[in-house]
Amino acid sequence: MKKAFWAVSAIFAVFLTALADDNSARAEFAQGLDEEKSGDFYDAAKKYMAAELLADDSVLKMNALKKASDAYSKAGFRYKQFQCLQKLVVCYPAMVDFKGIILKEYEIGTQFYKGKRDPAFYWMPWLEDDDRTVEIYEAVLKNAAFTDFSPELRLRLAKIYIEENKIDEAIKIFKEIAEYHPGTKQARFAEFELANIYLQKARRGDGDAHYCNLALELIKELIKKYPDDPEMDWLKSSLSESETLASERIYGMAKFYDRRENTAAAARYCTTILREFPESPAAVRAERMIASRNLEYVPSITEYKPRPGPKYKIQEMPDVKDNILVVPENSNGKWLLPVEDLGIKPKDN
Repeated sequence: MKKAFWAVSAIFAVFLTALADDNSARAEFAQGLDEEKSGDFYDAAKKYMAAELLADDSVLKMNALKKASDAYSKAGFRYKQFQCLQKLVVCYPAMVDFKGIILKEYEIGTQFYKGKRDPAFYWMPWLEDDDRTVEIYEAVLKNAAFTDFSPELRLRLAKIYIEENKIDEAIKIFKEIAEYHPGTKQARFAEFELANIYLQKARRGDGDAHYCNLALELIKELIKKYPDDPEMDWLKSSLSESETLASERIYGMAKFYDRRENTAAAARYCTTILREFPESPAAVRAERMIASRNLEYVPSITEYKPRPGPKYKIQEMPDVKDNILVVPENSNGKWLLPVEDLGIKPKDN
């Protein structure tokens, strides 16, 4: 009986606490309304945020966040407005205008992108806060990866990554633009930027020719894809440079094997240059190396077929006679393997 009494008392106490918290939240909410009517939007927003913190009712918390977002917007604190909107999207996605909030977040990020900044402190409005463009844009992409403004948002984000020397992040975003938004002007820009990045990385030294090969492949594709593009001259010159880089690397391998007197490998690399990059400066040197060393044509690595290995005489395994018990097919899998005959015979009745 005592246990039941204490359980009921605990539930009643929790109910009273929740009721008291909601009443306190409503009081803070009412003060926020008064502050907003008097024109003090920043203090009004703080009251709304206090109401959101105290409230237990989800509808009350959501309404407090909405009012705080509007108040911060009127006070000129865009980032705090974004934080309220982000909390609404994460905590109450089914109860709010999801599409409208995502659009507001994008607009806030665009204001930061165009140079707008919040005051660092309410009482010192002449001090500017940090740039929040990347944080806001990344959050928008996480909330909704495919919207009408996604191509432009991704392109802006990639530009910022390049400015901050985050090249790998920029490559990832440019690839997403080309893959997710084909046919758009942003996709064309992203493809050209990717080719430029690959080429720059190849210039700095490309041990396994990874970026050089990527640049060659992408530039050839762009020449076919945009035959009348205004940047065709750049594409052709970049293609020539990529071929030069690739051929010089292969010629370096040929010289290496030539110094080690591995004439077969040297000839193979030289013929690769003559076949794939006949117009490159390295092609002349490769031809001279072949002529001066009296090297014969050796198939390329892709054409090379290894010599057949030694042939062994295949013999059958010798038959070994032994007494075994043949497992019947209808044994229901009782015996998985043949069982040796142990010579045990049933006793005669």
